[in-house]
Amino acid sequence: EEEEEDEGEWPPKFPTTLEGFGYTFNDKGQLRQTANGEPFVFEVKKGNKAYNQKHYEALGEIITEKVYQLLETEGGLQRVFVPENFKAKEPLSFFFMSADAMTNTDKLLVLIHGSGVVRAGQWSRRLIMNDCLDSGTQLPFIKRAISEGYGVMVLNTNRNRDMVGEKKVPIRHNSTPEQHAEYVWKHFVTKAKARRVDIIAHSFGGVVAVSLAVNFADEFQKRVHKIAFTDSVHDLDSFSARKIRRWMTNHAVNWVSSPDPLNTTQTSFRGDVTRISAGTTKHEETSWSAFDSIFTHLASPIAS
Repeated sequence: EEEEEDEGEWPPKFPTTLEGFGYTFNDKGQLRQTANGEPFVFEVKKGNKAYNQKHYEALGEIITEKVYQLLETEGGLQRVFVPENFKAKEPLSFFFMSADAMTNTDKLLVLIHGSGVVRAGQWSRRLIMNDCLDSGTQLPFIKRAISEGYGVMVLNTNRNRDMVGEKKVPIRHNSTPEQHAEYVWKHFVTKAKARRVDIIAHSFGGVVAVSLAVNFADEFQKRVHKIAFTDSVHDLDSFSARKIRRWMTNHAVNWVSSPDPLNTTQTSFRGDVTRISAGTTKHEETSWSAFDSIFTHLASPIAS
């Protein structure tokens, strides 16, 4: 039987709200169809892969905005635009922080997501759409951190360009993930009052965290207490990273995807941080799976 030819416009135009797509998040934080309560379905037009992918991406953009809102409403965070001295009509990025992030004298937690389509507050778009907000977003980490007395900063390392008229333009001082993190570190973290800083970094976020450790070496080593990596793809073998390697091995742990039970020691590479099982074989689930272990690690004394 022949697939029916789709005569629709291209690129297709999609709704601009979650409701317009016919979806809502239920009280368990699961994405559900409003019509029948069924989970997310990727294939909306049978056999039309290109359309279905565009539909998925458009819905993903709406979910990014929804997560930004939840960081403000449920996380109680504030959106901070960067660069600080922006000019009229200049493209901007932003990150999020708690009201006490700059004034909390005790501790500050910095969250760094991975690469790709995720933005501030997300670990995995796929988990948000197919599982729930708890496993796919950083909200549980933010709430737990605040309840433990942390100030919080949530980086937005993948927002590197924005539309100006018809063109996508790089954002000044924020045109790469590492540049965004360095800007926030230099202009906010270094000025924050917290005596200690902890970092949770997933996947490529680990590369970003290592670049901060290299570029702000002295201050970073003085102030950062612990780093929790989740399936991080960092490399401490590069020439520039060698000088921080010993510090890293004492302060950081990487929860990696593995079939072994949670916290089982994994083979570690010479000169790299301790690797332990995240209790899941799925890369994007490592942060949520290791949630409790991560906070235990952050609270524990430094290995010497």
